[in-house]
Amino acid sequence: REKINKTHFVVDPFLGSGTTMICCKSKGISSGGVEANDFFKFASETKLEWSLDIKILEMEKNIILNLVEKQLSQYKWPTSSSQEVLPFEKSGYLDPNKYAQINRPKLLLEKYISNAPFTKLDLIKKCLLNHKWTDDRVKNFFFLSYATTVLPVSNVRYGPGFGVIKPKIDVNVLTEFKKRLNRMISDMKNINKKYSLVN
Repeated sequence: REKINKTHFVVDPFLGSGTTMICCKSKGISSGGVEANDFFKFASETKLEWSLDIKILEMEKNIILNLVEKQLSQYKWPTSSSQEVLPFEKSGYLDPNKYAQINRPKLLLEKYISNAPFTKLDLIKKCLLNHKWTDDRVKNFFFLSYATTVLPVSNVRYGPGFGVIKPKIDVNVLTEFKKRLNRMISDMKNINKKYSLVN
């Protein structure tokens, strides 16, 4: 629209999650950005890394999901997402409510995320933290996928404004994490194919 081409250098002074730089990169236009928020800086840097090996991403995905499934199988989870207090499934013996009471940060109140979803998220995070990554770029890719899972499984909603919705006793956090991880890997495959990158 502004007749920007490959001879220009685009600067975004409020980079956010990197959309402007991603668009420029896709068109072969040099660009740079400034972002004060640490998370948005992390997100933009991760989204601009297009040279990841798809085979490694798929391999690491299978390892991580297997680790998470083993961790989750040790817990007895509520039998539905009803707001009411529910009986527990007999799939495991550990109580997610007790886990949440011990591990929940003081400022992260239960009204923002219920005990079962919090426990699942925290177990996934610990699997990611304890995994022996061979490439920090791949590690960042998985943590970004994890970060995008948090809001939809919480009791918080944005737009317009900040709000707290009816509490969800439980959510299929692993399915949400898988969905977002698979979508990011699919996007990476499309990028690699379109721009003839390493894979």
